[in-house]
Amino acid sequence: MLRPRQAPVFAQVLLLACTVPLRAQDQPADSIAVSRALALYMGAVKDNDITAVRDAWVSDTVWMQPGIPTVRGRAAFDEYIRARFRNRHVTDVSITVDDLSVSGNLASVIALFAETFQTASGPQTVRGRFLVVWSRQPDGRWKLARGAGLDAPGP
Repeated sequence: MLRPRQAPVFAQVLLLACTVPLRAQDQPADSIAVSRALALYMGAVKDNDITAVRDAWVSDTVWMQPGIPTVRGRAAFDEYIRARFRNRHVTDVSITVDDLSVSGNLASVIALFAETFQTASGPQTVRGRFLVVWSRQPDGRWKLARGAGLDAPGP
């Protein structure tokens, strides 16, 4: 059930998802800015920079992935990030963007990822896909607002 304060954001995301997306070539400056923000974010993940990863997300963030409850808001997201980096050190991360769409002050990115990290039991690589929604901030910067991580398709 939607809580009243969630309705406007949900409506914006639903509107973005239900409209014909503007492709990168339709909004070149915005698409380039979102691509740069995504590259900076992925660099922060690879550098294990918890502060930069945290700061790339808005304060009322929502993140979903299999196996954990939905992460909502700054405090929950901070704990999620601390736990994610607590017992592993990312050594490599790569993404392949499948779709980048910009519509006004919102943008969506769908991508495949591979992340390699070192744990006490040795290196591990996970592969998956994600959908994230970026929100243009009043100062013009793009920040992550909503996201979902999914298992990778195929065997």
